[in-house]
Amino acid sequence: MCTFYSHVSTKFKITFETVCAMKRIALFALLSGILMAAAAYITEINDLPGAVELRTPGFIGYIFIISAIAWFSLHTLYQWSKESDPYHS
Repeated sequence: MCTFYSHVSTKFKITFETVCAMKRIALFALLSGILMAAAAYITEINDLPGAVELRTPGFIGYIFIISAIAWFSLHTLYQWSKESDPYHS
């Protein structure tokens, strides 16, 4: 599931453990964001009690979803950039 990328720069080092931990955190944020946004949406549409109180967690859920998708997208771009490096071939 987790692949090994070891890139040493002047500021940080990306290791196997870092990538795996970030994948888990991003996946957890994505799933919890979906649950929070879905709960807020369902209570709002069905006029259930607590709809007003769930607007803020629903918005936070949207932020979690967007952040997780952004991390997965940037990680994919990072992998693609390491596969084809035209300047060092």
